[in-house]
Amino acid sequence: LLYFSSPRVFGEGLYNNKDIVLMSLVLVTIYFGMKFIEKKSFKSAIILGIVAAFTFNVKIIGGFMFGVVGLFYLSDYIKNSRKNKK
Repeated sequence: LLYFSSPRVFGEGLYNNKDIVLMSLVLVTIYFGMKFIEKKSFKSAIILGIVAAFTFNVKIIGGFMFGVVGLFYLSDYIKNSRKNKK
């Protein structure tokens, strides 16, 4: 709603309508990425993959969000492996 409340941003979004879709899909990718990192289940991994594929399909830069989620997963894995060694 804040995105549409600014007339300039709304006007610029009308020129390139993929930006609004990309922003929405990036938020959904972040949400399902966080769910995947918390639960680490197969179902959440499949949903994250589908949403990340849609994000990448809208614009190539959307693929970076999948990489960011991967980096967060890797940092969480390293943090948990250090706890388990102690």
